[in-house]
Amino acid sequence: YDMPGYGGNAEPLDTADLYNGKEFYRNSQYEEFNYRGRASVLATFDLFKSGLLSSADSHAFRFGIEREQASDEELQRFPGNNNLNAGVDEGGVYTDYMITGGGWNVRQRTDRMAIFAQDTWKVNERLTLNPGLRFEQFKARFYGGENVWNKSTVAPRFGFAFALTEDQATMLKGHWGKYYAGYSTYFIDRSIQSAIPEKVYYNWGNYDYIDPKNPSSWPDFTPGTDTNYEYRRINDLTTVDPNAKQPYTEETTVSVDHKFKGPWSVSASYVMRDFKDSLVRKDLAADPDGASVDYFDPLHQTSIPIWVTGLLGNEHKYVVTNTPEAKRKYTSATIGIERKLENNWNFSATYTHATLKGNIQRADSYDKVFYNRNLQANSDGNLPGVNDNEFKARGLYTLPWNMRISAIFTYLSGEHWTPTYRTTSQDGTRYVVNTQPLGSETYPSRTLLDMRLTQIFNLSKKSNVEVFGEVLNVLNRQAVTEYTTRVNGSNGRTSGALYDYYMYPDTVDAGRRLRFGVRFNF
Repeated sequence: YDMPGYGGNAEPLDTADLYNGKEFYRNSQYEEFNYRGRASVLATFDLFKSGLLSSADSHAFRFGIEREQASDEELQRFPGNNNLNAGVDEGGVYTDYMITGGGWNVRQRTDRMAIFAQDTWKVNERLTLNPGLRFEQFKARFYGGENVWNKSTVAPRFGFAFALTEDQATMLKGHWGKYYAGYSTYFIDRSIQSAIPEKVYYNWGNYDYIDPKNPSSWPDFTPGTDTNYEYRRINDLTTVDPNAKQPYTEETTVSVDHKFKGPWSVSASYVMRDFKDSLVRKDLAADPDGASVDYFDPLHQTSIPIWVTGLLGNEHKYVVTNTPEAKRKYTSATIGIERKLENNWNFSATYTHATLKGNIQRADSYDKVFYNRNLQANSDGNLPGVNDNEFKARGLYTLPWNMRISAIFTYLSGEHWTPTYRTTSQDGTRYVVNTQPLGSETYPSRTLLDMRLTQIFNLSKKSNVEVFGEVLNVLNRQAVTEYTTRVNGSNGRTSGALYDYYMYPDTVDAGRRLRFGVRFNF
């Protein structure tokens, strides 16, 4: 049961336990309020100049300045800031525990200024250069407070395009650039106590049996009484390292394109993105009473060391900072072939081999790897979200009477996943530990074929009606895209029971679907 929220307007709902034939009385577990506002002004200036450095060159300069201010207000809490929990056994409903606090109450304001300059410099008929430079300043503070985040960045970029042949049929292109992440509320949102209230647990009642629909039968839920005493505090207060840096990405791309005589062309490209200065949340508190304890991994029939902390939930000393140990790097190589529409048909196909290596998936301090030493076990390897091998083919054929048939075929080798072990509760927190190097397992490959038939009815020279029908996943292949990864059926140290739901399919590709539509183009 949750107390009514603002003005008592979070109305309770009757819900029924259909399995036991019991009716319960509860309302929304959480209430949330969100407001975001943004105002920005941008001015750009273009300058075109020929013969600046040589008689054959030309320049297209662009300069710009941008000013932006944003506000973010986010509130999540228990309705009435009070959460009562009860259990059920043969005797009925009995009181268990109560929680106050928790959630968040973030009220931030952000200022951003950007100045940039870039040039499209045509050196001659075969070579074009694209230098650029971007300066940005980010400032963020809580309402009524001083800046908690104040960073300035300088990001150079450079690109080129060079025709390897005089007819420009073969082009070599490249780019290197430094791209800073935009400011995120997550950078500082836990740095003051009013924004991240302590979560306090109380032992509510003495496991008394109650009538859940009759509050007069409930024990007193005033915090701190003899029958409602405090037994746990969790504090996520997290300071911000004043020397923390703005996260950024270094991107390098190289490509070669060749156009044959006629409609065909081929290409090859390479992309590398190296994510640097990612923000992480680390615990600097000493843990002299903690100890490494061996637990049993029932899947691999081996022991797995788990660090059991001696710290209470409000004794951690969290800080948002940078660390060179936080890594994420994406690389891909692609080859492709394309035939432009001619003689009523076109075709294209690409093959990509990609990798995403590292130990973090986000750079805003909310990746959990560095929260606790258990989460760093086996944390390096293949990150999820990328298929090692990907093949795509697209084709279209134009039939008489403005009718078209098209198809898209996709093969994906399957993303990476990792078996995990769920720890016992450590003062209210359970950790999910990798039992093998990150991404050591792979989901099944996926084969998808989509087809579409389109009929176009011309209404005038500039407008038409498009009627289409399409079949998605024609082959009806329903590959698993997410498993339950937990291996241990019990949290006990020596239990050899494998979790019953290990590798249980949580999500699969949607099966074959038929869809119709009409679109008006003008």
